[in-house]
Amino acid sequence: MATTLSPPFIPAMTHTTVTDFHFSDGDLTYSWQRCRPNGDSVVPSTRMEDPFVLVFIHCLGTHKETWLPTVERIFEIQAAAQRDGNAQSLATAVKEVWLLDLVNHGCSAIANEAALHKHPDISSVSRHSRMLRKLWQSGLTDSTKIVAVGHSAGACVTSMSTLGYSLQALPYTTVIAIEPAMLPRAAFATRYENFPQAMVLKEEAKTRKDVWASRAAAHEWFRRRLPWKRWHPRVLELFVEHGLRDLPSVTYPGLKKGVTLSCTRAQEALWLANHELGVESLERLRELCTVIPVHFIFGSECDVMYV
Repeated sequence: MATTLSPPFIPAMTHTTVTDFHFSDGDLTYSWQRCRPNGDSVVPSTRMEDPFVLVFIHCLGTHKETWLPTVERIFEIQAAAQRDGNAQSLATAVKEVWLLDLVNHGCSAIANEAALHKHPDISSVSRHSRMLRKLWQSGLTDSTKIVAVGHSAGACVTSMSTLGYSLQALPYTTVIAIEPAMLPRAAFATRYENFPQAMVLKEEAKTRKDVWASRAAAHEWFRRRLPWKRWHPRVLELFVEHGLRDLPSVTYPGLKKGVTLSCTRAQEALWLANHELGVESLERLRELCTVIPVHFIFGSECDVMYV
């Protein structure tokens, strides 16, 4: 059971209702959250024939709740438009948002820890595609306008999740790739491998600190170090709450107290070494660009690899 931090604390959301869902796929479990606007955040259906559904996929080493401040801001904007009588202008109103924990991250990682420990490479591209397909098959989303938003490795997963669909019958109407961890195959030899920070990330993932006496101690450690000290305070609090898990774990069965990373060092290092995901996802994205809008968002600083 997660321990709430006090102080700091994670403020209650005022515009968003969150519901947890869990889908099974053989020996793996996928953890999802559905976020819907509540109260005056809801745009009347008479004003919007088919509102958008957003699906967010997080980056390596984080978790689905990372997106909650973004979701809250989206619904806050809709609420303001509704109060001001400008709902008619919301041509891109959002009906609901789905947040996914990749199978080796967040709540999914805890549920899947035995399977991941036994078969470290079980989190494959085909699994990524299937966990998204499970959502479409569930009947829980009924919009024809689904926008996929992926950050870094999550952008790669977003692109690869369209495999198996023809370009004329894609599950998304739009893709938004935020700082996508993608490069052409030839560029890895000339750019990625020679960019020091990328190499540092791979090595640090194998050995960096991953056990703390408490969530409060972990929060104090993260807030003094890069990259976490540059994060928005609420995003860091959410990471300490949901990106860490209570001990013991399969990785540390002998530790009875404290917390550790939900996404283990071994899983993070495994993903950082998977260059093929970055190459193949870009190749697939080239195909997607021919039939649907694909938008890119890059940070102002190049702190991992060149684009």
